[in-house]
Amino acid sequence: MAPLAYRPRMVAAGGGYPILEDDKLIGGIGISGVPTSRIRMPASRHARKSGSSYRRDSRHAAKEPRLEPEDKMSMTERQAPELRVREWIGGDGASIAPVALSDLGTGPKILFAFQHWCRGCHVHGFPTLQKLYGALRPKGVGFAVIQTVFEDAEENGFETLRVNQLKYDLPLAFGHDEPPTGQALPTFMEDYRTRGTPWFTVIDAGGRIVFSDFHLDADTLIADLGHA
Repeated sequence: MAPLAYRPRMVAAGGGYPILEDDKLIGGIGISGVPTSRIRMPASRHARKSGSSYRRDSRHAAKEPRLEPEDKMSMTERQAPELRVREWIGGDGASIAPVALSDLGTGPKILFAFQHWCRGCHVHGFPTLQKLYGALRPKGVGFAVIQTVFEDAEENGFETLRVNQLKYDLPLAFGHDEPPTGQALPTFMEDYRTRGTPWFTVIDAGGRIVFSDFHLDADTLIADLGHA
C-alpha cells in the first residue's frame, strides 16, 4: 500500500483507515467516487479505536472524532450483537432464512462487510477474505459476508451478492443489509458501529469482538486462529 503523501478530505466524519492505490484513496468510509450529497452516513457516532495486533500499521488512520460518553466503550470490549440482516443467499446462491451468529458454528467467526461498487473491497477486501477463508475454514472458523448499503442502493443491489460470491469463489452466506425504514444506517453498521467498507469484524469463540476495522493483517490472524 502506497504511503499517504497528503491527508485527503474525507466525505464523512468518523475517521477510519483509508485504502490507497498509487497514492489515490480508493476505499474507506464513503470513498466510492460518489458525490458527498449521496452518502447517508451521519457524523461522529460510529468511531472505534483498536489495540489489536491484527490491525495493520495505523499511521495512515484519520483522526478520531470526539466521542459521546455512551460511545466511549470500544466495540472490541463488547459481546457481538445478534445479526439483524434479513436478506441472505446461501453458498449455492439460493435465498435462505436470516442467518444468526450460531449458524456460523461454535468457533471464532469473521464477518466481512462490503459494497459492490466499493473499489477497495475488490482490490483489498475480497482478496484478503479469500486468503482467510482458504486458511481458516478448515480450522473451524465461521464466515459470513454482508453488503452494508449506506450508499447508492441501485448500484449495490441484492443481485450483486451472487455476482461477488461467484467472482471470488466464496461459497458462503451473503447478506444484504439496507437501512430499515426511517433509519439512516444498515443494521450491521448500527449494531457493530462500522464506518464503511471494506470492513472486517473478528469474533472469538466466546462471542466477544476482538477486531473491528477497515484493514487487517491476514497473516497474523491466520497464525493466531490457526493455533487456537
